[in-house]
Amino acid sequence: MKKLLKKSLALSLAMVMVLSLGACTKEKEEPASGGGSTETKVETNVGGEETTPAPAEEEKDYSEHYTYSYASIQITESTDYNSPDDAMTQYWEQKYNFDWDIISISSDKWDSTVNTWAYAEDLPDVTIFDYKHPQMMDWVDQGLVFKFPKGWQERWPNVARVQEYGGLQLAFEDITGDTYFLARPNYANNLPCTPGINPTNMMVYIRKDWAEAVGIEIKDYYTIDEIMEYARRVKEQDPGHVGKDLIPMGLSSGNCYNVFVSTCSTYTSNNYYLYRDGNDFKWGLADEETLEGLKLWRQAFDEGLLNKEFYSYSGSEDVEDFYVRGVSGLMWYQGGARYQQDVANRMKDNLGLNYDDVVKQVFITANDGTYHSAPRGNFWGVIMFNPDIPIEKWERYMDMLDESCSEEGQILIRMGFEGVDWEMKDGEMVSLLEEGKDARSKYPSIYPVYHQLCMLSDDFVLINPNYPKEYRDLTIKMYKLKEELGKNGGCPPIDYDIYLYSSDATAALSFEYDKDFANIVVNKGDVETEWKAWLNSWAYLMDPVLAELKANIK
Repeated sequence: MKKLLKKSLALSLAMVMVLSLGACTKEKEEPASGGGSTETKVETNVGGEETTPAPAEEEKDYSEHYTYSYASIQITESTDYNSPDDAMTQYWEQKYNFDWDIISISSDKWDSTVNTWAYAEDLPDVTIFDYKHPQMMDWVDQGLVFKFPKGWQERWPNVARVQEYGGLQLAFEDITGDTYFLARPNYANNLPCTPGINPTNMMVYIRKDWAEAVGIEIKDYYTIDEIMEYARRVKEQDPGHVGKDLIPMGLSSGNCYNVFVSTCSTYTSNNYYLYRDGNDFKWGLADEETLEGLKLWRQAFDEGLLNKEFYSYSGSEDVEDFYVRGVSGLMWYQGGARYQQDVANRMKDNLGLNYDDVVKQVFITANDGTYHSAPRGNFWGVIMFNPDIPIEKWERYMDMLDESCSEEGQILIRMGFEGVDWEMKDGEMVSLLEEGKDARSKYPSIYPVYHQLCMLSDDFVLINPNYPKEYRDLTIKMYKLKEELGKNGGCPPIDYDIYLYSSDATAALSFEYDKDFANIVVNKGDVETEWKAWLNSWAYLMDPVLAELKANIK
């Protein structure tokens, strides 16, 4: 297996540039010898490739100062992303001679906000977009997004390499002949599954102590019936002595949809709901398995297993019922080692509980044992640029992206600075941070800007020694289990012929499945009758799309 670099030119440069900042930081934060460090070997999975070192700094002229307007969701409003006291942002800003103008997008208005900017010809320099193909095609046709120069891949080989893993950009280029955006891949060097198979990283967290108290076997995954039985026993026996505030399944409308509907039926994502069936094309929401999941959702509601006003949850209220208030028996939340550590910290800080004693991360299958996950590309969000950004300004941003995609750049973003936040010991990386802490928690500017600059964090998390090895190993194990249990069609690869099909008919489709199905659940009518009526209400838009797919995709 490939070892991480023992010496890092980029990190050495970083230490020189932030010496004045780092000295003070090191004096206050570097633990004493043997105190708080986490000694863990770091290995990469099969499939990793060598990256190209970033070009030497002296080869570039960065004398002109730039301000990059950057728009994304997940921005922390209280964070100063240009802070002189944040060594991470100072490294990047000083090296590339720029500062940020950060623009926060509300997650529930992500699509509409970017749409408004694009059609008003008012995109920021850099915008992170939750990719929608019809919109992108229309923007390209109207010249509303930046068109990359031919041959850009030669100058920025690390960015080009990770696009091969993301898949979307290359598939789009096959259609248009040009590059208009960059996909942000989840995985590149440390693929946990077979290439092309990308199960969701979302998991269910249950109260292990409550499960043991009510006689539920502790496992890595449960069928939907088994997880509902766990919730019933929690409701009946109240093992945590919560009382009237007890919520057996703390799930919002969206997360109910994920737990009940998407667990039973594959093609139910808002981004992927059409599929081939031989020579025909079908809508996943019309499948009988979808109805089965909807009926189970109604059953859980009728039995009082959900918050009686689950549809009123907003933001993170449903997950806070689990790790802040401690009143729910399960939550739907991100998986991965970092999020296990995050939940562990929250359980300790808010409830005084030890995560390993009281929580188990699991996933749910359909009752026949099949794991379902809608096809998804190996990416989340795309990077696009204002069509009028000066070419020199764009090139410098690409230089920064290319360094961020190198092995040195990933180590810097995920681990911090060598000698301050980590060190090499016996040929392996050893964290110098306090147990339970990582570079992201030490340097506020990392999230989400550098954290998601081009490669997402999922990749490095699998080998990041800041997180306990058992959490990292469990993450890989869960991905492999999902792939194995989804082999019979429950976890298929993305079909780009369908995903990138664009027409006036497909552009007219826009759904809020979770809200529509929540209305069916809380209404007291017959579920199947209301589901069929809902399908019929969309037939005038859906039928032409299915007919187009059959006529145009072979």
